[in-house]
Amino acid sequence: MTNPRFDQVQGEPYGACRDCDGVFSTKEEAHQHMSQTHELARQAGGNAGHSVSIRNPERPERIRRGIGSIVSDVMNDFCNQVDDLINDGHVTEEEATEAMRFYPDFQEAWENWLAESRS
Repeated sequence: MTNPRFDQVQGEPYGACRDCDGVFSTKEEAHQHMSQTHELARQAGGNAGHSVSIRNPERPERIRRGIGSIVSDVMNDFCNQVDDLINDGHVTEEEATEAMRFYPDFQEAWENWLAESRS
């Protein structure tokens, strides 16, 4: 059994169109609107339909966002700790980067960290 932390707010719409007055009760309704307006735009020689602002995500979307936030926090903590090892003179950046090949799930986060710190 789960608690309602990630449940949709009852009685609130899923989302609203950013380009018209459309309000959608479900994800499916929102996708249908975007598909229809994209097709109309395409027929008129354009390529962009309407976009939807999600205001009340469904449970799986809320869970994915919650887990994503935890993963992001873990990756940031990891990179901060490795950066501390480097800044404290325990390892070089090259040594830390070489060691990352044994941890491919963290390697990309580390490479992104390095790229951002150099920009």
